[in-house]
Amino acid sequence: MTPRKITWTRTGMRLRAEGENGLWPSNPGWGLNERDMDPVHKWSKENDCGVRTSFDTWQFKTDEEITMFLLRWA
Repeated sequence: MTPRKITWTRTGMRLRAEGENGLWPSNPGWGLNERDMDPVHKWSKENDCGVRTSFDTWQFKTDEEITMFLLRWA
């Protein structure tokens, strides 16, 4: 299975993930799921870069953390 493209939307010091066709489209085969988010979560914990606050949202302390995160996942 090909990984889905993730788009990140910034609000303050948070980033929210959205799949290429939206998070909750009417077609259940589209959007994001845990298989898409698990590698992001694992990397975030291993690199101490942001904290996952919900299924699709990460909280950051600094702009530098956000930049590092986006360099890896955007």
